[in-house]
Amino acid sequence: MPCQFTILRGSRVGSTLRFDQPTFRIGRDPRCEFTFDPNIDLTVSGHHATISLVNGVYQLQDFSTNGTFANGQQVRGPIVLTENTVLELGHGGPQIRFALVQAHAPIPHPQAQPQRPQVSPLPVTGQPGQSPPPHQIAPSAQPSSPQTRPTPGMTPQPGMTPQPGMTPQPGMTPQPGMTPQPGMPGMTPQPGMTPQPGTPQPGTPQATSAQAEPSPEATQTVSQVAITIEKAGRQLEFKKQLVRIGRDPNADIAFDPNTDLLVSFNHAKIVVVDGLATLYDLESTNGTYINGEQIARRDLVGGETVELGRGGPQLRIMLETSQVAAPKAGKATASQTVFGAVAPVADLSLGDDVPKIGEYPIKPTMTIGRSDSCDIVLDSMYVSSKHARLDQQGGDLQVSDAGSANGVFVGGEKVTSTAISIGGEFTIGPFVFKYGPSAIAVYDTRTSTWVDAFELTRTDAKTKRNFLDQISLKIQPREFVCILGPSGCGKSTLLKSLNGYTRADDGTVLLNNINFYNNYEQVKHQVGYVPQDDIIHPQLTIQRTLHYAAKLRLPPGTPKAKRQERIQDVLSMLELYDHRNKPVYKLSGGQRKRVSIAVELLTEPAIIYLDEPTSGLDPNLEEKMMILLRDLTLRGKTVVTVTHTLDNIHLADKVTFLVDGKLAFFGDADQARSFFGVEKLPDVYKRFEERRGNTDSLKEDFKASQIYADNIANQLSPELAAGATKPPKKGKRIGPGPFKQFWVLTQRYVEIITRDVKNTMILLIQAPLVALFVVLAVRSDQASLGPTSTMFLIMSLSALWFGCSNAAREITKEEAIYARERMVNMRVIPYVLSKFFVLQFLALIQVSMMLTIVYFLRSGFTLSEPPGPCVQYGIKACGMLILDGVPGSFFEHLGNLYLTALNGVGLGLLVSAIAGNSDKAMSLVPLILIPQVLFSGSFGIPKADEHIKRGVGYAMALNWSLDQSKRISMCTPEQESGPDGCTTCIHAYDGFKHKRLKKEDQPDDARCKALLPVMSSLVDFPETLMVVEDGLYTLPSDHDDGPARRAHKSYLGFIVQGAMVLLMLILVCIFMRLKDRHNR
Repeated sequence: MPCQFTILRGSRVGSTLRFDQPTFRIGRDPRCEFTFDPNIDLTVSGHHATISLVNGVYQLQDFSTNGTFANGQQVRGPIVLTENTVLELGHGGPQIRFALVQAHAPIPHPQAQPQRPQVSPLPVTGQPGQSPPPHQIAPSAQPSSPQTRPTPGMTPQPGMTPQPGMTPQPGMTPQPGMTPQPGMPGMTPQPGMTPQPGTPQPGTPQATSAQAEPSPEATQTVSQVAITIEKAGRQLEFKKQLVRIGRDPNADIAFDPNTDLLVSFNHAKIVVVDGLATLYDLESTNGTYINGEQIARRDLVGGETVELGRGGPQLRIMLETSQVAAPKAGKATASQTVFGAVAPVADLSLGDDVPKIGEYPIKPTMTIGRSDSCDIVLDSMYVSSKHARLDQQGGDLQVSDAGSANGVFVGGEKVTSTAISIGGEFTIGPFVFKYGPSAIAVYDTRTSTWVDAFELTRTDAKTKRNFLDQISLKIQPREFVCILGPSGCGKSTLLKSLNGYTRADDGTVLLNNINFYNNYEQVKHQVGYVPQDDIIHPQLTIQRTLHYAAKLRLPPGTPKAKRQERIQDVLSMLELYDHRNKPVYKLSGGQRKRVSIAVELLTEPAIIYLDEPTSGLDPNLEEKMMILLRDLTLRGKTVVTVTHTLDNIHLADKVTFLVDGKLAFFGDADQARSFFGVEKLPDVYKRFEERRGNTDSLKEDFKASQIYADNIANQLSPELAAGATKPPKKGKRIGPGPFKQFWVLTQRYVEIITRDVKNTMILLIQAPLVALFVVLAVRSDQASLGPTSTMFLIMSLSALWFGCSNAAREITKEEAIYARERMVNMRVIPYVLSKFFVLQFLALIQVSMMLTIVYFLRSGFTLSEPPGPCVQYGIKACGMLILDGVPGSFFEHLGNLYLTALNGVGLGLLVSAIAGNSDKAMSLVPLILIPQVLFSGSFGIPKADEHIKRGVGYAMALNWSLDQSKRISMCTPEQESGPDGCTTCIHAYDGFKHKRLKKEDQPDDARCKALLPVMSSLVDFPETLMVVEDGLYTLPSDHDDGPARRAHKSYLGFIVQGAMVLLMLILVCIFMRLKDRHNR
């Protein structure tokens, strides 16, 4: 037997769907048969529930995170669905009504139904002590007076004022200016509902006798647009502000992803603003055409034929505009300009606007957390697995923190354990708990987050100039607020003070009545921040960027499937799905900014701050960005942005004008024009110019106005009076631990380097080029130049250069990314070590190639005349053997050069941590390397009494590297004679050039025999011919009148260089922390 569902509330409100199959799934996953919008229906899980036909009846099995409620009662197991059962998918989520379909009964088209059977809004929870037994469904609510009620899915448009006795239905979203009247039971104030002064609220004694009719003078006329889209002969009507078109299964006009290949996933959208409908192409692959002309944006008048891709599907768009009456905005208690989003907030952290998600009967002991074993289960990254414990003690409730990451708050202050009385409240993450006589009510503030800023002041310590001068603001839930003003007036400073990036010197910021500065670590995850600079790596694709961001930001233990689901939701929400595999550097400016916003939306923050997101965008992209930010507020976010442009300021709910760090205005755009006496908002800047030098008067004029009283003074929370100067509390960081962070950052860094093929090849090709230069330039026929010592110097210096140049820009070029990730949960040590770990492999590859080429190309022996100095001192054979090879062990030399390169990496990271930008960092590299060469001992040995020179030399990594190279090349006493009677170790130019002579190395035994007669003539080299005997500044070795000077062969250089690397990494971490402190 077929069944059908009528959607009473949600993104598809008003639709009726019929199912003939015996089993089907409900969820946000596009693979489900009954799908919901992943960007709007957020309480619906990917696979929320399954409905099956069993023995002639339909049964529902819940698989969701947020629960399924049948006629207001939570489903605990498989239940049987009966006629007119109303299902709620998550607390406050979509509502659908189940019904059986008689055989051959036609399903009327949703748009053709003038009226549908009505149901009263379902309670989100049962009353304490009145819950029916498990698996038993309470009777469905019955309709009453359908003639006086709007149908489910009917969206009250501007001008629709509910009449007495009218009950708003699920899915009703009151529009701007809609005022809730008495006699509206169950009405929850929605965005834009502004209670009028003196109007009794639902549930109050005065509400039962108050008149419901609005006064005639309280109305105004606004335009209402109905959009009808004809697709393949079928007409679909929409009365909403946003209509999405594409292959996304959750689009309003959805196309088949397997057949409509010219249509992009997010192809186009229609946006209605101020009675004007506009079609936007969402940077689709094949373009959007109107009447044969490709467009990016087009205002619609009706009758247009839209083609999705050349030769693709066609849509015909008809518009119907009507004038309807709407109440005028009341006194500016929390008024909005166009869309409206605010109801006044009262009672500590609870306002009338905050949705209740459940009531739980009180037990002697209860636990709260993310774990299924808890009595109150909350699915949020801000809630720990076992977050808090509740113990009833007499009439009080003892609330104890169970070692959570984000703490428990009472009265805006973090507590370890405290008792609250009946009527008291405590906060965990975005959830507020109200203690009642027999139950605990839980409220979700994620779509009801407000900000109080009180007298924020920031002063330059040197010039004493006020960047911010006692600025107070009240940002209401779901508001879109734009911060404006002349250049240098403090816009970005105010934004950073509000979001905690740079805290104000004085003043207080509250987030839902919790002191933001004092409890920054605990509540910062509810705040998103997009700085002016991009916070994404250009080499990664959008998909991989979000992949790594999700692994770093989402709570530990988040399943991979859930991470991917969240990424797909964000891609679709920001219209980036079709571009997900593009590298970021190939995106337009607007697309890159959207990717930065997507990174922030992964953690579902309640409020998002953006610093000039439209900077550098053309007018078309700027408009798209502003509409996107407007859309975020319609999804429950509070958005605050800094902007310079005023072309689309009508999309904002509030505008904030700053002048020289002073608040000149805060209110809606119409109020601004009236307050400053201008017709056009840009003319406000002329008023500022007229008051130049007397900006204090602008501040005082606004503070004395009624607008200031209505929008700020009368709205600020009373909690601002306390806790402003308390020191910040230390909190745990949400997200992966240090080892997991290190691994994720390392993976990301490896992918960044491997994707940047050109730069990586340039780095790698340096090594073989340097090796060839060494082979060609260091000649073996000039004994007095000491070719082996020169070769060691060049190779050690090259290794130091490789490491330093590779690392010198790696921190500075990510400064904006690092700063934002530090605000979230990034730890310094994993970040630094991930850079070092990857760069050390790159350095190892470079020095290995260089040494291998030099080692195998410089081989063989050459006889030559003894150099002049040898003859002068009676040395007859010291110059007969000219070494072309690299004396000593290959692997010992490789280890020495590797440690030298690690010192270079450490120096480069240190420079990068200190420098302000990449240019400065590269400018500092020569200043780092030149002293290394000068004090390496290659240009003279300091005397024993030159302590400063010797001390500086001991601090140079190149000195120790060069010394170790020579030690590796030294003869040892047991190497001075071989079994064939030929010497195995001969001095060529100094005490460090040795090469074991083997028979296979000598094409003519005469070379070896020629040396035997003169071996007894070898004497010690005078100090004037020596660089230094033992390498570093050490005393000459003790030796007898033996055949050759014997130097000490040790591995001290390895140990010292390793210690230097560790020291530099510690210094890098210290400077990174100092930079963090400076930002604070």
